[in-house]
Amino acid sequence: MLNTNARVEQLVTELMIMPLNVQPESDPDWSNIANCYSYACNDKHPSNGYFGGAIPGSTKGIPAFPGPDYHNRLIKGAIADGMIYCADNDLTHLPSIMDGHYLVLLLADNNGFHWMRYDHFLNRWSWKSGNSGSVYYNVFNISKNYCEYINMENLSRALTSERRNYIWNTEMQFIAFFQVPSLGINVSSPRLKRKSMAIS
Repeated sequence: MLNTNARVEQLVTELMIMPLNVQPESDPDWSNIANCYSYACNDKHPSNGYFGGAIPGSTKGIPAFPGPDYHNRLIKGAIADGMIYCADNDLTHLPSIMDGHYLVLLLADNNGFHWMRYDHFLNRWSWKSGNSGSVYYNVFNISKNYCEYINMENLSRALTSERRNYIWNTEMQFIAFFQVPSLGINVSSPRLKRKSMAIS
């Protein structure tokens, strides 16, 4: 027979020692055609979004596909789309942010990219997982066994020395900070390029 009182006491004890942000926080309804780059640009409806993920440079006809000099082409594509590159790229502190803008950052390896967006008021980084994925506000820390907000206090550790403690793409490296106008930027998926690739 289940001892209800004992179970209630156990639950109360667990709640008392549970970290406040132990549960994953996400928004599954932000957009189903916008990837992490669209989210960084605050564009829920990127052009050609249904045909694939938005890619830096696509709106200007220079989509940054993986290949030679990939990281520099990602930077140039983002700038062409309307982002402002931050010369100060030290993960331990925020670069200066102009009025009417917010901060984003680029991670990449040789095969792809990931973008994160900073909420200055909440001191919290968030990101989106693919076109159909959710927006996430915290990430599971394996070593601590709970979900953790990424802020400016732990950003450097989370993306460098301790990155393997977190459940996300651990191979991508920090590339740069950028500023985005508060109203966002319209971005695009390179529909024709992706269509021809799919046929070949």
